[in-house]
Amino acid sequence: MEYNTQREPLLLSEYGRSVQKMVDFINTFPDKATRTKAANAIVHAMMTVQSGPRDMIDYKRKLWDHLHVIGNFSLDIDAPFPMPKPDEKISPEWLSYSIPHEVRFRFYGRYTEKIVKKAIEMEEGSRKKELVGAIANTMKKLYLTWNKDSVKDELILEQLKLLSDGKLSVEPDFVFQDTAEIVRSNKVETKTWSQNNNKKNRKNNKFKKKY
Repeated sequence: MEYNTQREPLLLSEYGRSVQKMVDFINTFPDKATRTKAANAIVHAMMTVQSGPRDMIDYKRKLWDHLHVIGNFSLDIDAPFPMPKPDEKISPEWLSYSIPHEVRFRFYGRYTEKIVKKAIEMEEGSRKKELVGAIANTMKKLYLTWNKDSVKDELILEQLKLLSDGKLSVEPDFVFQDTAEIVRSNKVETKTWSQNNNKKNRKNNKFKKKY
C-alpha cells in the first residue's frame, strides 16, 4: 500500500492528486499538438473542482495559470494565455474600493441621507414640503423598526436637522404618523416575512425529500 506521506507533495492540493498525475502524464507526449489537446481536457476537468463565473476571462486564465503551476512551469503547450513566471504571484489583485463617508445614524441608512441631500437641493415649494414630511415619517418608521417601540417626535425633528445641517424642517402644522400605527405595521411586516420564509423552507424541504 502506498501512503500519501510516501508520495510527491501536491503543488496545488485543491485539485487533488488525479489532476497532478494527468499533468505529469501529458509531459510524456512527444507531440505538442497532442499535449495541448490533453491540457485543454485537463482544464475542463479542473472546472469541476474550482468554483467561479466560468464565462469570465480571468477565471479561465486562472485555471491555465494553475495548470502551469501543477506542471512545475515545464509544460510545452499552446495555451490561450502566456505562461506565468515561477516567481509571479498567481492570485487576483485587490480591487480598490472608494471608502464611503460614515453614516451618521445607521438605522436611517445611506439612502435616507441621499434623499435628505436631494431635498436640500430642491426649490422651495409644495413639492419640497411634501418630501420633507415624507422623510420625517420615514425616519420615524425606521427608528421604530430598529430601536424602541416609542420615540418622541421632537427627537426625529432634531435628527432631521442634524442630517440636513439645519437646512430642512417640517411645516408648523405637520403631524407625524401615529407611533402605535407604525409599530403595528412593523410587526405585521415582520410576521409576514417570517411566515413567507418558513413556507419557502418547508417547500424546499419537501422537494428534497421527494427527490
